[in-house]
Amino acid sequence: MPSAKPLRVLIADDQAINRKLTSRRLERLGFVADSVENGLEAVEAVGRGEYDLVFMDCHMPEMDGFRATEEIRKREGTARHTPIVALTASAVGPERERCLAVGMDEYVTKPISDADLSRILSRYIVDTRPVIDSAATTVLQQIGEGAQDVLQEVIDLYLDDAATRMEAIRKAVADRDSPSLAAAAHALKSSSGNVGATRVREICRELEVIGQAGRAAGAEKLLAQLESEYERAGKELREMRRG
Repeated sequence: MPSAKPLRVLIADDQAINRKLTSRRLERLGFVADSVENGLEAVEAVGRGEYDLVFMDCHMPEMDGFRATEEIRKREGTARHTPIVALTASAVGPERERCLAVGMDEYVTKPISDADLSRILSRYIVDTRPVIDSAATTVLQQIGEGAQDVLQEVIDLYLDDAATRMEAIRKAVADRDSPSLAAAAHALKSSSGNVGATRVREICRELEVIGQAGRAAGAEKLLAQLESEYERAGKELREMRRG
């Protein structure tokens, strides 16, 4: 985990087995996982210490997840925003809209799938997947075994092109230039896919969609994520280049 301290997650769920299984999965990934069984305890726990993420069941005794989220947001004010992900029976319909209305950031259905857990952790805390996906790593390693100079050239070509595309994306976001954002994000998305830089590719896809929709003003948060993932991918590729 690229962090100076263990990352902490709170699980608020009135079902003991759900709390246990989710806690165990998080602990195996290196997180500190605390759990409570109702919304009132969740509010108190968040008030006692900072959490990097909260999984909040919507329907609990004493205080449900909706009221608990409203109270947490009220207490945080503008000083802090703890990511809160709703645990729901259904992620569609009125309940979904209510989750967002009370200040939750996202929602997943119970039980949480491995795919949803990875997606949530990646979006709000830290990506738990390899920086360069395993299939691409194998291909690049095979290239290196046959011709190290070709591997070095492939990586150099990507890094040189990516640096140019990143600068174009930064400028497009700063200028709120939607067409340029879409074009630069599309180009970096394609080249990143070739070397297996999965998260760079996925964030670029989101930026491309934003640019195509003509709303580049909403890209600042994604750019910050892209900067982090681009730095991680570049570091791993340079290490691979050195052999």
